[in-house]
Amino acid sequence: MERPRESGGASLAMLAAAAVGLAQLAYEVAAAPPDTVAAGRAVLAVLALHALLGALAFAVLRPLVRGPRAVALLAVACLIVLQVGLAGPWGSRGALLARAAGLALGALLAAVALRRGAIAAAGSRLLGHRLVWALLDAGLVVVALGLAAARPRPPQAAARASGPSVLLVSIDTLRADFLGAYGRAEARTPVLDGLAAAGVRFDHAICQSVITGPSHATMLTGLLPTHHGVIENLRPLPAAIPTLAEAFGAAGYDTGAIVGGYPLKRENLGVLDRFAAADDRFHPTQVLPPAFFRTALARGLVEGLRAFGVELAPHARPADRVSDAAVAWLAGARGPFFCFVHYFDPHLPFDAPVEFESAAARAWTGPGHGRWHQAPIAERVSIIRTPGAMEQMARLYDAEVAFADRELGRTVAAARERAGDAGLWILVTSDHGESKGERDRYFERTLYDDTLRVPLILVPPAGTFAAARGRVIGGQARTLDVAPTLLDACGLADAFAVDGVSLLPSLAPDGPAPNATSLTAILDQSRVEMAVRTPAWKAIWREGYWNRNVYAWDPEERELYDLAADPGESRDRAAELPDRWEGLAARLDELRAARPDRDSTALDPEQLRALKALGYAH
Repeated sequence: MERPRESGGASLAMLAAAAVGLAQLAYEVAAAPPDTVAAGRAVLAVLALHALLGALAFAVLRPLVRGPRAVALLAVACLIVLQVGLAGPWGSRGALLARAAGLALGALLAAVALRRGAIAAAGSRLLGHRLVWALLDAGLVVVALGLAAARPRPPQAAARASGPSVLLVSIDTLRADFLGAYGRAEARTPVLDGLAAAGVRFDHAICQSVITGPSHATMLTGLLPTHHGVIENLRPLPAAIPTLAEAFGAAGYDTGAIVGGYPLKRENLGVLDRFAAADDRFHPTQVLPPAFFRTALARGLVEGLRAFGVELAPHARPADRVSDAAVAWLAGARGPFFCFVHYFDPHLPFDAPVEFESAAARAWTGPGHGRWHQAPIAERVSIIRTPGAMEQMARLYDAEVAFADRELGRTVAAARERAGDAGLWILVTSDHGESKGERDRYFERTLYDDTLRVPLILVPPAGTFAAARGRVIGGQARTLDVAPTLLDACGLADAFAVDGVSLLPSLAPDGPAPNATSLTAILDQSRVEMAVRTPAWKAIWREGYWNRNVYAWDPEERELYDLAADPGESRDRAAELPDRWEGLAARLDELRAARPDRDSTALDPEQLRALKALGYAH
């Protein structure tokens, strides 16, 4: 680093500002370091942005302060204070200490620049000492090298010579009853319906979480959320929990993941680094890694451009761009592959290409259109009760499903072409469904079947399980069973321990229908809710809690539904059949015993903004 001289004020401002940026970058990525390539890009981007801002601050302050060195120090002081101001509320003690230290350093540099008092004199002597600048030089080198070496890619075994490949597809927020194969006359889902005809359709597949991140963690691990520990969005899966990515990678498969929604991004769920390659870029500017966007000045830049309608950090990408990325990865896949593809459509907000919207949807003049999820609860209830409103939302949802279906066709075709004669297993499902006005609820976390029941379609490789093709399998399958089913299909059943079971026995002639009990819980919110579901009955339990909306205590609630006689869950029978409720609810003790402590991890402002934009927070 150039030593401070009067003639090098601008250079000093740029270098010192770059040092400030690297220091904050190191702090921000300490808990979630990027991969090697992304770390190098993050360092370069932070250096460029902060050096530019240092030069700009120097130019602005130059006419106001005597001496280039003083101007440089004052410019950096202003940047430090700006960093702290943009960083938002920090909850941990370490973060508060870092914030206080930043403010103190900014004040010290400002005092030195303005040459006032004993503090300025002491600071000037300190900053003029060669040892201080030598330590700063060394610190910059350590930060840069440390980030460049962060989180290497997982080792992959050499590709096997033969064997079937695997395509796992999750279509976010997809209710089973909105597909043609599951009985919806208005559906435009020829690709999904064709897969159901070519394979098997599980008529009642139930998810183990109604939250995107935890549900996908369950799909990829075969574990209940209470066992893998992810009970809310933006909570990374613990590194010690194995996933399908490691199991298939160790067996010689080329592994790739392409995701379309914010909760599954690399830094949010913590599973993409388990794959040999992963794509979570939602915008061309995301050549800049997430670590860069977590720095305070970068967030300020993003927010400033957003105010003018320029979005550098979107929270999702449409189905066509997901398929573009999937097709590109599949074209280069080597040997048998395991490919996980996540479509965020038909998640809110609804903005499918106009050609997928019906004439009735385009003619709607009522409230809200596709962004009602961002309205306050009272306003949402009013909209739900508006005549025709829910029918309009269903039309917009149908358009999103049709869009995702078309794009899925491209990915399936590319996967089949790449798999070739070795064959391809295809499994398509969803993380959860969505309430659409039932019980005056819309896009809310519930434990009724409009949220719990998802499609699950399994297509074996050509020439296998011929008798199973086109079958509809009853009983009760679970998204918990996805991982063990795919492992079993490829001879990897013992790769790691799971809570779920393989569904392959159901594909055999006269094979048994799945009959496992499903446990689902909503844990990380003001009111804990749990449900136990068998093929015939469902029991729901809600703990008592203080309801802030009405400032009153809501007591414990119990519900019981006879699913065979009342599939719409319209008649609660808990009061008339208490023994049956108690018998079912005994299974909830498994969830109560295993549930982790409430996750109180503080989210930064950008995370909260992203969740609010997607309807997860209000």
